[in-house]
Parts: sequence; C-alpha cells; structure tokens
Amino acid sequence: HTRTKPRHAWTKGFVERLQGTILREHWRVEFRRRYFTSRAQLQSSLSGYLRFYNDQRPHQGYRTQGRTPSEVFWGVAGWPEEV
Repeated sequence: HTRTKPRHAWTKGFVERLQGTILREHWRVEFRRRYFTSRAQLQSSLSGYLRFYNDQRPHQGYRTQGRTPSEVFWGVAGWPEEV
C-alpha cells in the first residue's frame, strides 16, 4: 500500500480515471433514472456496472489496447467458470 500526496491526482492516474469513469458513465445516469432508498440498492447497481465495465466494455488504454480487463487478466471475456 502506498500513500500519495493530497491534491496530486497525477500520482494515482489509474484510480482517478476509474473513479471519473464510474461517476460519468454510471452514477450520473443512474441518479437521473431512479431514486435509491438503501445501501443495498446502491451496491447492486454498482455491482452490475462493474460487471459490465470489466467483462463487456472495451478499454482503450495502452495496457488493454481495446480489450476488456477480464480479457487482459484472465485471457477470456468474463470470469472463468471455476472462479
């Protein structure tokens, strides 16, 4: 675990990009669509988006090069059956 200086977003770019993407692509859309009344609803919504983000959404970064994170990590789209 490494700590970074406050207000130095460039030292943790991957995390900042992920948080911005989740905010822009998921939460801003979801909060317009529905009213959440529990933490369980929020978690369910986020879990569904993260499955999409990791298994279906192609990423354009230099490490993924148009593949999904699941394809990069597991070698296949989606989670392997044994996991």
